[in-house]
Amino acid sequence: MKKLLLTLLLFATAFSCIAQKAKNVTVSTPDEFIKAIASNTNITLKTNGTLAITSALDKLDKSRDVTNLDTEDYNKLAPGVYFSEEADGRSILIANINNLSIVGANSNREDNHIQAEPSYANVLMFINCNNITVKNIKAGHVERGYCVGDVLSFSNCKNSNVENCDLYGCGVNGISMYETNGLKVSRTEIHDCSENMVVISDCQNISFINCYMHDCGSGIATWGDNNSNITYEECEIIEREYEDEYYGDEGYYDEEGSSMPDMLLISVQDNATKFRQDLGTEYINGVVYEVFDEEAAQILFVEAGVIAAYIVRYEPSEDTYVFDFVDKADPEKGERMGFADSHILTMKEDGVMSYEIKNDKVESVTFLKLISEDKAIYRHGKTKNTLKDCSKDVAKPHFDFQIIDVEEYRQEHEEYPWG
Repeated sequence: MKKLLLTLLLFATAFSCIAQKAKNVTVSTPDEFIKAIASNTNITLKTNGTLAITSALDKLDKSRDVTNLDTEDYNKLAPGVYFSEEADGRSILIANINNLSIVGANSNREDNHIQAEPSYANVLMFINCNNITVKNIKAGHVERGYCVGDVLSFSNCKNSNVENCDLYGCGVNGISMYETNGLKVSRTEIHDCSENMVVISDCQNISFINCYMHDCGSGIATWGDNNSNITYEECEIIEREYEDEYYGDEGYYDEEGSSMPDMLLISVQDNATKFRQDLGTEYINGVVYEVFDEEAAQILFVEAGVIAAYIVRYEPSEDTYVFDFVDKADPEKGERMGFADSHILTMKEDGVMSYEIKNDKVESVTFLKLISEDKAIYRHGKTKNTLKDCSKDVAKPHFDFQIIDVEEYRQEHEEYPWG
């Protein structure tokens, strides 16, 4: 009996090993590449040119569209390739894959080139993946983007490896990693990205060995409070202020006479945790728009689809900017946000809230809810928590003006990009 059990155990173990044996696949076209991505797979990339993966993503059916899926539900997806619709095309998302290697056929990275055509797409994005290897690869974008569109992105991944790669702009960030444990980057060059060389957010056990990072908009950004054991060995990191049609010599954004201090860009990045808490989103990427005057309220747009209003104040004693949350709106729920002169308005199902902005703060709040054509509820107060019933005459000045819709304004005035 013992001998039988031992035989069955050995058989089961052997069967398991056979089942988990990695599959070796050589690909040379975008379609072959996307089809080959799976767990326990070694992909050899032999492009003989540029592998433009966007063309293959465009062929995926709508069942692979995760644009409107909450990020906390990504772990429920079947292992495989998905896409999200960005402003100018589809962005890849590789989810819940284990033991995958993407390796160029030879060590000459120029021969193994992966490229994303949309500026706002990630070239390769891994979520909830373990034991990923990217080696001997050159990767980047066709044109520059802002706010979103990294070259390599790892989110909630474990034990991965990037080796002998050339990661170039116009990616926003060369490598971004979020809540990732165990990522080794070696013999890799990161250059000409519009924002950061690397973004590290709440990650552990990250190592850079013999890497060359240079000519990016900024250096290495560390966000969150849970980063630990981040090491650099024999790396050359050259930071500089980005100088092109968007950024001047002092690192200021300049378009049609408006300017934005580089310190404000940095402050936005440093407050990413606060924005996530305020807005209930995991990933924060957006655009800050000036909508009143140089020192008053500004609007922060967030990638997850939420529109949020903040009053941005410079605090001299701390030499930084302070973001005071005003309100938010979710366009997917039919909510809107507007502004006029020194007011911010949020239009939701339960009514319209008008915030009067003076001297870099909320001076008063007014509420309006239409009951019928000739009947409405009016409330007014210093804050949302102190609203009291008021007359139409008190409320009217806070609604009696031409309202500019924030979403329409966003499309016409993309003034202050940040990533």
